[in-house]
Amino acid sequence: MPPQSGANGGRPETEPGVPRLFTWEEVGLRTGNGDLKEERWLVINRKVYDVSQFYLQHPGGPHLIRHYSGQDATVSPY
Repeated sequence: MPPQSGANGGRPETEPGVPRLFTWEEVGLRTGNGDLKEERWLVINRKVYDVSQFYLQHPGGPHLIRHYSGQDATVSPY
């Protein structure tokens, strides 16, 4: 399926049930800084998580999520 723009922010759409693949560049832009201030993503065990709404409620504190936003947090004990 070709990339399409629209309600999904210009990200390519996938078939239902097919995992969406992200580049490290895409993940790295979601740090809560820059042009995408509202988005915080992190990677745990090769899965991308959007923690934009959760990070303020994280039991270990929002500073942990801020630190790992936009990168691989697999080795983090939290």
